[in-house]
Amino acid sequence: MVLTKWNPVKLKNDTLGEALFVMPDSISNFTLAIVPFTYYSTLLPDSAIILASSSINGFRPNVGSKFIIDDITMVYTPAGLSVNEKNNNATIYPNPVNQFIHIDFELGSTNWVTLLDDAGRVLYTQLLLNQRNQVDFTLFEEGVYTLLIRGENNETAYRRLIIQH
Repeated sequence: MVLTKWNPVKLKNDTLGEALFVMPDSISNFTLAIVPFTYYSTLLPDSAIILASSSINGFRPNVGSKFIIDDITMVYTPAGLSVNEKNNNATIYPNPVNQFIHIDFELGSTNWVTLLDDAGRVLYTQLLLNQRNQVDFTLFEEGVYTLLIRGENNETAYRRLIIQH
């Protein structure tokens, strides 16, 4: 998948970001795929190019294979706004964060919090058992990150998080 924006000076599309998702094996049931993009620019894309194939290598389809896409949703979210809200019981502040971030949940909930970098790599994971939590982010470099929040029933929310020291 490629995100692009028309460049009127060059009279062609500039690539702003890319993502790759490959299913390693054959699947026969619905599978949700969340694919993070690696961005090369801060510009907002105006186009997306998606190559989808039923073959394992993308270019030599297997005779008789089937590939069904039910839904494609692409969400662009400026920093500080929630993404793919399916877990709205979390309150996160401040954002941008300088040192400590506060994460508040509904009473009695148990949640995993994971910090991801722009390439989708896991940098930090912690189980939060309290209604009010404070997490120290002073060891992380300044930048834009994704905070993944997963609740007891596997409900998931993503939040853009800016770290500024």
